[in-house]
Amino acid sequence: MIDLGFSAVAIADRVGHESIDITYQYAHLFPTKQMEMAQKLNVERGEELGEKFGQAR
Repeated sequence: MIDLGFSAVAIADRVGHESIDITYQYAHLFPTKQMEMAQKLNVERGEELGEKFGQAR
């Protein structure tokens, strides 16, 4: 469900976790999600990762 773009809150509700903390215990299974989020946020802000580190597009 994470790969489909659902939030941890939505997943916790769907699978019946009593606490979102239980859902977050599985976050380590998706290590690339943090990088994907950072890249999408940078695109929204109009910059790419290379620009942040002084590299040309």
